[in-house]
Amino acid sequence: MIKPHLVDLNQFKPKPPKPIIETSQEIQSKMNWYMNVALVGVILIGCYALYYKYKYREVDKRKYNEDVIELAKYL
Repeated sequence: MIKPHLVDLNQFKPKPPKPIIETSQEIQSKMNWYMNVALVGVILIGCYALYYKYKYREVDKRKYNEDVIELAKYL
């Protein structure tokens, strides 16, 4: 005689996930988006570097002149 089961054990087994199939156009559009974000980041970093150089231009020039004078005194 077969033992009766009160619970169907198949309900508790995890179902395998369905594979997500992406077309090449979707993959390319994602890559284009990431590349655009990276390029904008590089441009922003470059703009910040130029601004920093412009902001401290006189300080750097003064320091350079002091170093040249110190070197001339040393020689």
